Amino acid sequence: MGKTVALSADVDFRTGEQPLRQVTGVIRDLPQRTHLQYDFLISAYLTFPDDFLRYWQNNWVYTYFRIPNPAHVAKVQQSIFDLAVEWEYLVEEEVETAKVVLTPVQQIHLYTNHEKEYADNGNIYYVYILLAIGGFVLLVSSINFINLTIIRGLDRAKEVGLRKTIGATRLQLIFQFLGETFVILFLSGLLSVFLLLLAAPLLQQFSGLALPLNVFSNPRLLLTLVFILAAIEILSGIYPAWVLSRMNPAEGVKSGGRSHTMRRVSTTRQGLIVAQFSLSILLTVGSLVVYQQLSYLQDKNLGFQKDQIMVFETTSDRIGNLEAFRDELRKIPGVENVTTSTDIPGWRVQLRHQRLLQEEEPEVTRVIYADENFVDTYGMEFVSGETFHTPMSRGAREFIVNEATIDAFFDGQDPLGEPLVVSGDTGTVVGIVKDFNFQTLHHDMEPLTLVNYPLSQYGNGSIRFQPEATEAVLAGVQAASQTIYPDLPPIDIQFLDDRFAYLYQAETRLTSMVWVFCLITLLLTLSGVLGVATYTARQRAKEVAIRKTLGSTIGQLLTLLSRNFVLLLGLACVLGTPAAYFLTDWWLQDFAYRVDPNPVWFLLGALALGVVVLSCSSGVILRTARTNPATVLKSE
Repeated sequence: MGKTVALSADVDFRTGEQPLRQVTGVIRDLPQRTHLQYDFLISAYLTFPDDFLRYWQNNWVYTYFRIPNPAHVAKVQQSIFDLAVEWEYLVEEEVETAKVVLTPVQQIHLYTNHEKEYADNGNIYYVYILLAIGGFVLLVSSINFINLTIIRGLDRAKEVGLRKTIGATRLQLIFQFLGETFVILFLSGLLSVFLLLLAAPLLQQFSGLALPLNVFSNPRLLLTLVFILAAIEILSGIYPAWVLSRMNPAEGVKSGGRSHTMRRVSTTRQGLIVAQFSLSILLTVGSLVVYQQLSYLQDKNLGFQKDQIMVFETTSDRIGNLEAFRDELRKIPGVENVTTSTDIPGWRVQLRHQRLLQEEEPEVTRVIYADENFVDTYGMEFVSGETFHTPMSRGAREFIVNEATIDAFFDGQDPLGEPLVVSGDTGTVVGIVKDFNFQTLHHDMEPLTLVNYPLSQYGNGSIRFQPEATEAVLAGVQAASQTIYPDLPPIDIQFLDDRFAYLYQAETRLTSMVWVFCLITLLLTLSGVLGVATYTARQRAKEVAIRKTLGSTIGQLLTLLSRNFVLLLGLACVLGTPAAYFLTDWWLQDFAYRVDPNPVWFLLGALALGVVVLSCSSGVILRTARTNPATVLKSE
């Protein structure tokens, strides 16, 4: 407290110098789960000129309102709009269409997708997808538990029959089975928490999130765990308890429940197996679709070169010598070209008003102010025309437009040589480039205009370099920075392909998580099939022995006992494949550019499940079929 510090990135825009700041307060560390992250708070009134702070056209400020009464939000929105009109923040043509919308802070991260947010947003739809997948995995586990509980319960049929005979009520039996289920689930819950704590570092690295893993000190997580356990108890415990408790005492004592009761639950159990197989197909196909879409995003030609491009920000304290710095960069061995611009593909591109000279009503379009090397540095392809001449050499603006601009502003006619007004500046269209994806592939192609402008206005630099000279170019850039800006810290360099990979990190993580969940589901399905196949083989062991004695081959026995699994698989394919198609198609709607669902993916999903199920069940059945009939029938 009270000490004076200097921050390397801090500039007093009133003097252009690096100021000294006095520490007047210390606050607690911010929670990691907030978009409002910062290291220092600095007063804007001690940084910017008064006239700059009073200028209503600045749009770099994030404004937060504390409104105690939610009922007043609409009134505040209208008041802000009225102020914007009064102070002419909105141009005349915007007054009829513009509106002010306040967003609750809690909704910013997941529920909004506005441009130029303070921090990168999440996507609530991906949260829903992961929750749904987690629910599917729990459902598959519950189906396994139900089937195995019923099978195990039928082995206890004599116990149930005897307990009923000596006076146990059905309600007492239900509570007994539910109690046994609860003990298993409770121990499973404790084990899951323990495993979660052990795997915490791996999970945080895998998800890229700061996970609140202290379950017992977090009421919300604790309640969620209790809710999940209760839901599984209801889902997995009630049906087996209800089935086993209604068993006829005489049937239980005489046949172990393997006659009437077995037939009664067989249909339900097979329905559960079909549901399990359908969910497995859904997750397997979903994994394939997510993987194919991500591969498409990473491999699609964007219409410009994003590899072997370094980018850096030209902050206000560097703009004065930007031309000298750019010339110094061109001298570095391995550098192919250098350009400066206000915006870079992959970052948010600014919106400006644009209109034809003969029209009065402008429309909003994307605009990048750039020098004459921009198109060549990024490897864009000209349809016609040429690049800019040296900025301002002709005394007027020059524009390069993409093909989408031709359709949006020129009705598809050739715009070369045509006058255009961009943000109040009148100039001529000198070139047309092919459409290129300057945003992520979540967005449709938009009209874009490149404008030549004085070098002092640019905020970013881009360097195209030879791949074998990466290290030398990096060192050369820092050396050039120290030569031109000896009093400033080293320049911050990023690689454009890394930036685009970062833009798709949510999809990358989703792909990894879906694959993991898919593997877990297949393993759970495998364990369930093992249990059911083992029980089926044991129940029909005498039948198999008799058939084998009468001359049936192992192949015939294998076909006989596997037939039911094949039928269930076929029914699961009929139900699971359409569901997988509709859900994956819904997810793909979030992308302007997307793969078309391929029937081969659905076939592969069903085939993968079929191989897992039949391999597992056939192994169990084959072991039974190879057993010596005398061993099975010797007790008869």
